[in-house]
Amino acid sequence: MDSSSCARSRSSSRSTLHSGAASIRKIPDSSSVRAEPDLADQFTKGVYVAAAAGLLRQHQCYTETQLDRYLAEYHPYVPQEHRRALIFGATTGACEAAKKYFLAEKIKMSLDEAKRVVAANAESALSFWNDGLGDDICVLCPTTSPEISASQPKEMKNQ
Repeated sequence: MDSSSCARSRSSSRSTLHSGAASIRKIPDSSSVRAEPDLADQFTKGVYVAAAAGLLRQHQCYTETQLDRYLAEYHPYVPQEHRRALIFGATTGACEAAKKYFLAEKIKMSLDEAKRVVAANAESALSFWNDGLGDDICVLCPTTSPEISASQPKEMKNQ
């Protein structure tokens, strides 16, 4: 299929707030974000959530160039300079979720207890991700980066 003749999927939708190129309002940059959410902040979040979900429905047009065109046409409120990050963020997030799901499904009935624990942890991660972003009042838990994890002796990783 030619990328320029990509048809819009039946599950995507055109923004109802768009009435022409002259009416497009740029999303404020992060320096203008206030501590308390306001109407503009809620609008911005809604724009990005709708655009990210729409991106993932474009199965017939799943290249960076095609997804950029989709955003430009159907989600014009997303500034051009934010599109690439949104494309990579949305598709990478979806890929990671799919990997967790596949891992959990394939090993949750394993006879190996360690594999069943890995599957339960994968399912737990999916359940948290399913809720979306949490409130800003959450206590941050320490995380282990892949570089640190890879450099630890095997016996420390399994404790």
